[in-house]
Amino acid sequence: MRNFRNTEELLRAFRRALDPQTLTADFESLFHREYPALGLEVTGCRVGQVYHKPGKACEITYHLQGWDRKKQPYENWFHGKLAMEKAAPPTLQQAGSWPGCGFWKPQIVWPELNMILYAFPYDPKLPYLGQLLESGFVKKIITENLSAFGLNNDWSCQKVTCQPVKYRFGKSCTLRYQVEMSQGGTNQKISFYSKTYHSNQSRYVYDVLRRVCESPR
Repeated sequence: MRNFRNTEELLRAFRRALDPQTLTADFESLFHREYPALGLEVTGCRVGQVYHKPGKACEITYHLQGWDRKKQPYENWFHGKLAMEKAAPPTLQQAGSWPGCGFWKPQIVWPELNMILYAFPYDPKLPYLGQLLESGFVKKIITENLSAFGLNNDWSCQKVTCQPVKYRFGKSCTLRYQVEMSQGGTNQKISFYSKTYHSNQSRYVYDVLRRVCESPR
């Protein structure tokens, strides 16, 4: 990755990284280069959370929508880290090596913006996030905790649909699940949310909420 030669060049790159209209074309060009066989089009780009520490760091979360060559829709979050100074290229994960990534490459070096781009759900500080999008893993957890849903062991999980709701790179992610359960000829749909944190905060929050719910006051 290159080093910005002067403040003006840095400001131009910073403005470009925050301009949704320019970014729509920039992302589409990047995707054509990184995923040439998919023919990805970008129809919408929204700039989300921005973390800026002047002269040291700038991180931006994007939400993209578009179509592939077969006119199948897609949407995903991407988190960009702009390098303020010269940085060595990172060791990139191979496509498909991170759970839940699908066809997205977990990391891309974007030299035009001097940026490292992370595709959701690849998040080094939320290492279990990808598993929470894998239907097989979620079915296993539901099956092991049927009583928590008020169901007995005769029920089985048939289908899991997951929708990301809110994402803060390196901090937390909220997911909404819709689950189809069956018992003999009876079907039942269950909806619930999960929220995962970095470190062990998820367990801490769960224990606090459980104590609050169990308190008669």
